[in-house]
Formats: sequence, structure tokens, C-alpha cells
Amino acid sequence: MNKISSRSVLFIGVCLLTVIAQADTPSTGAPGVKSFSDVSQHLEGAGNTDPLDDKSKPPLAVSGVQIKENLPEAGKYFRMTVHPGKGGYPGVTIGFDAPVDFSAYDMLGVWFKSDTAVSYFQIVPHGVDAVMEEFSLASAAARNKAFVKPGVWHLAFIPFKTGIGWVRNGKQMDWTKIMEITFYIDDAELSTSRPEYNFEFGGMALYTHEEAKARYAQTQVEPEILTAAKISLGKDASVWTADVGEKIFKDSPCPKDAPSMEAASTKAAGHEYALLQWVVKPSRNLKAIEASGGDLVSEEGRIPAANIQVRYVDYIETPFVSAPDPLPLLNGKELPAEKEKNLIVWAIIYVPAGTPKGIYRGELTLKDSEGLNLRLPARLEVYGFALPVQNHLKSLYTIQHVYSGRQFLADHALKYWGRNIAINSEDYKKVLNNTVRVFGEHRITPELQFVQEYLSHEEMGALQKQYGFDPVWSLGYNFVHQGYIDAQGKPSAITPKEREEKIGKLKAAAQKYEAAGEIDLTYIKISDEPTPDLYGPVAMAAQDVKTTIPNVLSFVTITTRLLPEALFGLINTWCPLWGKFDFESPQAQERKAAGDRFWTYGAEYRTNDGYEPMDMRVPYWLYWKYGITGVHFSHHRHSNFLTYPNDTYPHSDGLSEIPSIRFEMIRQGIQDYEYLWILNDLIKKSGARGEPYRQLLELPLDVAQNDKNYTRDPALLLRRRDQIARAIEDLTQKQVSPPKIGP
Repeated sequence: MNKISSRSVLFIGVCLLTVIAQADTPSTGAPGVKSFSDVSQHLEGAGNTDPLDDKSKPPLAVSGVQIKENLPEAGKYFRMTVHPGKGGYPGVTIGFDAPVDFSAYDMLGVWFKSDTAVSYFQIVPHGVDAVMEEFSLASAAARNKAFVKPGVWHLAFIPFKTGIGWVRNGKQMDWTKIMEITFYIDDAELSTSRPEYNFEFGGMALYTHEEAKARYAQTQVEPEILTAAKISLGKDASVWTADVGEKIFKDSPCPKDAPSMEAASTKAAGHEYALLQWVVKPSRNLKAIEASGGDLVSEEGRIPAANIQVRYVDYIETPFVSAPDPLPLLNGKELPAEKEKNLIVWAIIYVPAGTPKGIYRGELTLKDSEGLNLRLPARLEVYGFALPVQNHLKSLYTIQHVYSGRQFLADHALKYWGRNIAINSEDYKKVLNNTVRVFGEHRITPELQFVQEYLSHEEMGALQKQYGFDPVWSLGYNFVHQGYIDAQGKPSAITPKEREEKIGKLKAAAQKYEAAGEIDLTYIKISDEPTPDLYGPVAMAAQDVKTTIPNVLSFVTITTRLLPEALFGLINTWCPLWGKFDFESPQAQERKAAGDRFWTYGAEYRTNDGYEPMDMRVPYWLYWKYGITGVHFSHHRHSNFLTYPNDTYPHSDGLSEIPSIRFEMIRQGIQDYEYLWILNDLIKKSGARGEPYRQLLELPLDVAQNDKNYTRDPALLLRRRDQIARAIEDLTQKQVSPPKIGP
């Protein structure tokens, strides 16, 4: 599992990650916005921007021209046209006739338009001393959203003084002497079903932080909340609700034409976590807010208040907006709320298996130190079935603090957990155990081999039974590094005797799990993102694994558009990068026909604010559509963890981590996957009675077409989910509810 994006490594070459010093205040004495309209600039080149590219290969099909019509405002603009399918990193470079001084400013503004939805498009300033830095133009253009909207001019702001960039040989950029700027995309982001793609950009200008912030407010319009409903209007506050699949900011208004609703409402099955959201807009400043609530009650049963977590939405501060994501516990925080600014309250409700079907009602009450007494009514419909304990989507997710290094947790403990935590101490183990528990409650299997030293075999087995972890036991993590590749990452001259010894150890380890009846929960990761020069040793390692333990799940993470043919027939599970590999391609179909399985590699390198909630939920429906049976999830070191605390949010709830909106949406997606699995299983068992429901297993195009084109309206997904739930109820009418199980 790589700690940095391989795309960045390819573009920059041998680099070091350097944090550019953050400007605490805007630049002073800057002479206002500096437009590049009068800067002499020219199209310097078009082609593969990867400096490591083999120059003997045919050039990429990419061209660039200057454009002068249909522009958003004055300035010089260019169009890059890419013909996909040739690989590499097609891009163009804009050169300046003389070096440009950026140093008196904080932000580079760039207008950007694409004829397709993209989440990866890079901008790279070059200094005269050959130092370069890389930033995401796409995420800056679609700030707080996942993709650039096609056919629309976006004004992107690149915070070159406060951002993190890649620098050559550890040298920091000299911002007084910028000689050229490269714009490029990864060809694997583009579909070969289209003959060409166009990207337009220009109108560059330099801004101070305050100037950019003011301009941002003029150019950015947040989308209307589609699922909003009004609940109440009182003396101290108004209350409205919306589905958790929509991103709500401090100043997001409730649409004027939103309907009225008696309560925040949702639906769930047994052994499922349901989410409710209230948006409270106070008419005065609130102080020391606390929440209380009782059971959710129906005529048929009761969901205890102990099963309800009350959390609030907190924010990640960006140069322009406060972006919602952390979900700390509400009580015990002395929480204030600003007049006329949204306070967003969440309830995370665990519905025990065996809870009778019905409509459950209740409420939370918010109080503050100055007499607030605000009702937040809740309505939960419980379906007449329960999700199984055993997960049917396999997963291996990074345990963030261990992945970052054991010392990371200890070094950051005082900042994050409010106390010093020594490695191997009881508090250290408690943090790791809490992490495992939180993953389990989200139906996610963490990479338990990283905490295996703290858990006995019996304890790991108990965790599997409690949470349905799958897989659990590792027979090797990046097995190719165990002698097939040397310490420098080059092919190793492994001897036949050394290979025989490794095979013997592997067989002995597998026999232990075979004897315990645990071999189906065992896996081996052959290699992580191998490059073509390493296919030889990877194939050798995979061959030894196949010969020794042919029935154990073995996989390789792949970041290329095509699967490497050198590994065909040697592994049983492919794990290509989500968003790059086409799971409906002829090659994918060929490998499925050969009996191979597919996982997906969810390498998440976007910042915590660079997403919409549906980005994290919809993929699980696509996983079902594509026959994907597992997820290997990675994230960037420190900054993109699925739970807090991390480098962007130094707070915690004791020794327990804080979930994020992203993390909760993943849980919703995994639960959706279980709905599909249950219905499919029932159809198989029900014969002719189940066949009318088979069409519900297909993904409607208005929900998702592929990994880049899907709905941002949660109501469309929820409607389909409800249809699936009703079908499950119909096919299980005569079945006995499973026994109750705890969260």
C-alpha cells in the first residue's frame, strides 16, 4: 500500500514531500490582483508530461491551441485536446517569455472548463531552477465537490503558499521566478469510448488570500438541497431536515419551497445503523448546548436510547469555506452555536436484529445555558428483516494510526487525545482496540495483521464472529518483498534453496489455518502496485503461492488501465484501482470467465473536504453491478483518514476516534450492498416466486451509469433501496426473525 500517489511519483520523478510554510495572514503591500493578460505567454509543448517516459515510444495523441471565443473574462486561454487510450500523462505547457514573480501573492486563479466530469487534472508551476510543484486543478475548480461539472467555466484558486506540493530534490520553490506552467491529466481517467476530450483553461491571475476569498464568494453557488423539509419554526430557532447524503454548510439555506415534515425520517432493517439529520438555525447565540432523548417507540416494540448516538457536524477549515465532515459527540463539549448559522445534529441509531417491524417515534431535546428547550422529532421505519452478521463484501481497510507508524500515535497523542500515550501502553492498546471496534461497527474489516501482536488467535476469532470480519488472517503482506525483490525494490537473485524454504514456511502457516477451519478467512497480498519492471519477480512469487496454497485468496493491487498479462493464471483475485480500470471491459470479462475474482483498490488521496457524501455511498452499488466481491482501501498518510483525529482536526472523544460523514456514508453503502446480496440470495431460493424481483438487482441509470456519472440526489437511491427492502420482506414473510445481537 503506497503512502503517496504513484501518479505524483511518475510526474515529478524522485522527489521528497515538503510542506510549504503556511502564511498565517494575507500578504501585505501586494499591488492588487495581477492579471496575466499582459504577461507574454506561449504554448510551449504538448505530449506526455511524464519525465520518466520512454522517449522512443510514439508520442501521445494530444494537441494544444490558443482560444479567443466564449471566454469567461479577459485573458489568454488555451485548449488541450486528448485522444484517449495511448497511456501516459497527456498535457501541455504554457511558457512565459520572462520569469513571473508570484511571491507577493497567496493564490493563483485559473479559469477551467472540461467537456467531461473529471476529478484528476493537475497544474504544475516550474521555477527557473528546475524545481516544480504539483496541485490539483480539478479539486480546486470544484472545491467541496467531487468532480468538475462538464461544460461550465470554473474559477479555481491554487493556494500555492499554503498547500502541499511536490518539490524536486527537497528544494523549495522560488516563487519569484516562475518560468512555465504545465497542465496535465492521467490518460487512465478517460474512457476510450470517446474519440477525444477537451480541456480549456487560462485567464490566470494572482490574488492575495482576502482577494481570492472575496472573488470565490462571487463565483461559487452552492447547489440547492434536494431532500430538504421544514420541521418547525420557534422563538429560539428554526428546524429543518435533509438526507445525510447531501452536504450542508453553515450558511446553507432551507429552500423556500421545501415541503413540511413532522420529523426527520429514515428507514432501516435490523442489525443496521440508521442516520437522521436536523439542521437547527438559531435566532440568537446558543451556549453550552446539551442533548437528551429517550427510546424510540412503536406499537410493536422499542429501540433503547442507549442505541442512539447524538453527534453534531463540525468543520474542516479551508482557505475559502468551512467544510463539513467530522462528527464529534455532542454532549460534554460546552458546544456553542452562532446566531443565523446552521447547527447540524445527527443521530446514529443502531437497530437490533429482531426489532419488530413498524414505525418508531421519539425525539431529542436540545437545551442550552440560557433556557433553550428545542424538540427534534424523529421517525424511523423498521423493516421486517435483519442484515446478517457476516459481511458479504470482503474488505481490507487501512488502520490509520498503525499505517502511519507506531510512533505517529505516540507523537500526536497529547494534541489529539489530550494525554501522552506511550507505545505498547494500555492507552495505546485501547486506542487500537477502539479503532478495530469502530471499523467492525461499520461492517469494515481492518488490516488486523497490524495489531496482531496485541491480539491472541482466540481474540481475533472472537472479533470475526462478532463483526463478520472477512478476511482475517494474513499469510503475507506484499509477499514479493520476502526475497523476490531486494531492499532497493529491484528484482532479487533468489536461489532455489531460498525459494524452497519460503514455500515450506508458507505451507506450514496455511496448514495451521486449514486445521482450524479458518482457511476461507485467510489471504495473501502478493504485491502492491507493481510496475512492469517488477512483473518478473511478482510472477515468480505468485507462482510459488499458487503452487503452495492454491485455494487461499491471493491478490495484487493494480494501478494501470489494463491487467498485466504476465500475471494471468497466477493469482485468483485482481484488485485494480477504482476510477481507472474498466470492470466491464473485455479483459475483465475474460478473467471472470477464467474463474478470477475482482476486488477494487480504493486509493483515496482527496482531501477531507474534496468530496460529496454520495461519492462514498454510490460506489457500493456499482461494486454489486460489476461483480466486485471485495475492497482494499488505502488513504494518504495522515491527511485523508476516514476517522478523526488526524492532521486536519486535532480533537477527539476521549480515546475513541471521531467518525466522519465520509465514514458514515461508506457504512450506508456497505449496508446497501447487503440488501442486494440478501435479495439475490432469496431469489435463488424462492424459485418462480422470486423471479419478478430480479430486475431490482439491476442498477438504474438514474442512480449511476459508472464511477464518474451518478446521481447527487439521495432520494433516487433511497427509492430503489426501499423497493429492494419491500421485496425482501415479501420473500421472507414466513421466515423466523434471527436472534438478537448487539452492536
